[in-house]
Amino acid sequence: MGEIKRKVTLIGNKGRVRTQALIDSGATNSAISLKLANKVGLPKLSSVKVQMADGRFIKGNETTALIIIQRSKLSIKLIIFKKMIDNLIIGQDFIQNHDIKIDFRNDIMVIPQRFRKRRLRL
Repeated sequence: MGEIKRKVTLIGNKGRVRTQALIDSGATNSAISLKLANKVGLPKLSSVKVQMADGRFIKGNETTALIIIQRSKLSIKLIIFKKMIDNLIIGQDFIQNHDIKIDFRNDIMVIPQRFRKRRLRL
């Protein structure tokens, strides 16, 4: 398991926010802090309980957003949590859904061609 950091643009109802994301192969789900979700204007959808690595259960809310990462605009399902160390964590759900390949040793992330946009307006 590994992790790398990337600058991404998150798109919500209030506009776009450029932020740093932790890409974490050990995280089952992708997550966002309540503060960042509010800033970009992401709605709270259904309520969920998530089991953490230490066995604790934490309540959160599901939401969806668009994310621009490496010039690719992709949809992402996120769980909103009140307290987080990193404001945005990209987990296995996103990595697998978009067939992203990651070489943690060499800090390389490859998004398949079918997900890349040739003309992406930033």
